[in-house]
Amino acid sequence: MPVPTRVLVTGGAGFIGSNVSDGFLRAGARVTVFDNFSRPGAQANARWLAASHGRR
Repeated sequence: MPVPTRVLVTGGAGFIGSNVSDGFLRAGARVTVFDNFSRPGAQANARWLAASHGRR
């Protein structure tokens, strides 16, 4: 299945969402993450994504 060019991941800073976002980013997609950061650890996941892939 081809990877979409752009992806919106709701809850993208949570455990599942951050890993889904990571997978899309590794496959070359442009990912927009939408999250309300209500879960403890969400900020750390967002920092991990930014450190791993940069903020584009």
